[in-house]
Amino acid sequence: MRFVAVVLLVASAVGVFLAPLVLDASYSPVANSISESAAQQTDGAWLARFALAFAGLGVLTTVQVKARRWPTVTALAYGLFGVFWIFTAVFSMRSWIAGAPFEPVEDALHSFFASAMAVVVVGALARAATSWKARARVAVPALVLASASTLLPLGGLLWPEVAGVFQRAMFLVAYVYFAFEAVTEA
Repeated sequence: MRFVAVVLLVASAVGVFLAPLVLDASYSPVANSISESAAQQTDGAWLARFALAFAGLGVLTTVQVKARRWPTVTALAYGLFGVFWIFTAVFSMRSWIAGAPFEPVEDALHSFFASAMAVVVVGALARAATSWKARARVAVPALVLASASTLLPLGGLLWPEVAGVFQRAMFLVAYVYFAFEAVTEA
């Protein structure tokens, strides 16, 4: 299962970083979000949707592997995080292309689940707090995940012209963190 978790996370990362290559030339990975690369009614969005779903499945597989070693709050929060990540693939946001048709309810559901993914911070803080004295090498990555999940989205709000870079950096931190958790015994 550890191997499966890592493969899913790596497949997701590859999909996220390759998705802009199959999208309309007006899509900018620097400014546009990953969610926009999976947008409704968008040619090529399938790749980003698969990437989002694979990420959620990778997190859920990691939860399955590690749940007994984690605090209950961490396992629950990370489990919800994985489910919500899958739901961001199921429910897509509107396209970045002005005037493109979209389903507003689906767009709203995507936004809800993307926002609800912030639950990862609760899990990471619980993981850090319960492991700090025994294993700083476990607590520090959890604090990095919590910080990245909080600060990088704020960076995207403050500097929207590079919001895509901030989001990709946040995803990269999550990929590395959950892959690390999947393969370590701690």
